[in-house]
Amino acid sequence: MKIFAGIFCVMVALFLLAPVFVLIPMSIGSAEFAEFPPRTFSLDQYWKFFQSRPWLESVATSFRVGLATMVLATSVGT
Repeated sequence: MKIFAGIFCVMVALFLLAPVFVLIPMSIGSAEFAEFPPRTFSLDQYWKFFQSRPWLESVATSFRVGLATMVLATSVGT
């Protein structure tokens, strides 16, 4: 029975991690739109992200909301 539980846990972990194993190679592809498998590798998408003001503002807003939520949840939880 323990063997089946171990196999089940491994299968669930692979199922949950599968999108990460697809998205990471797609993120370092050089195509304008996401493609899998990428034809060539480049960090251009990351460069464009860090040069884009709207994306950075969105990340900052998400960080502030997450920080406020964390403080509120910790206060209520304790």
